[in-house]
Amino acid sequence: MASHGYIMLGPAGSGKNTLIKLVNEHIEFGTTVSCTTRPLGPGEVEGVAYHTRTREQFMEDVRKNLFAEWAEVHGNLYGTLEANLAELLAKGDVLFDVDIQGALQLKEKHPEFHAIFVTASTPEEIRRRLIARNRDSAEAIERRMKTAKSEIKQLHLADYLIVNPDGGRDHAVKELLCLLLTLKNGTTPSAMRFFNPTLASQIQAAFR
Repeated sequence: MASHGYIMLGPAGSGKNTLIKLVNEHIEFGTTVSCTTRPLGPGEVEGVAYHTRTREQFMEDVRKNLFAEWAEVHGNLYGTLEANLAELLAKGDVLFDVDIQGALQLKEKHPEFHAIFVTASTPEEIRRRLIARNRDSAEAIERRMKTAKSEIKQLHLADYLIVNPDGGRDHAVKELLCLLLTLKNGTTPSAMRFFNPTLASQIQAAFR
């Protein structure tokens, strides 16, 4: 059976990373280790969290066309090496955690991959989560909110939608698990359940 690629995208504060972590407790995926120019944070290990590069090294790899996708996010460069991707796909299904720029590049190069958009219901929920995690300055939170609104405008480019509202994480995990298992089995998911156009339009309207 051919391996599948699953692209997880969504704004900061959507709960995407938490959903990925919880889903990985039930389904085994290969996960890429991104290259980045961002310094490693507390507890992050070189080669496990990221492969760090200088900006010059990173851009040289870009010129050599070594990345399956890359993007600049809040002043730092991030990218997935094509060689790393090919190695993982040879072993099984791969799950990607990328931003909207990277997702679009991956879909262009690999249209067979499944793009899954994760978001909260409202910008107020996003803001509360960003404040609660206590990582960013007020200025950084405003930048992330601006980015979130821009990303929500691209929601229609995804194949599937998972809504993760406040208090609804358990349901969101179940929905994501159901979607991934359906796709892994080669079955077509319910369009109304996993990309309800009315719900998508309501979410986009809330973020305007």
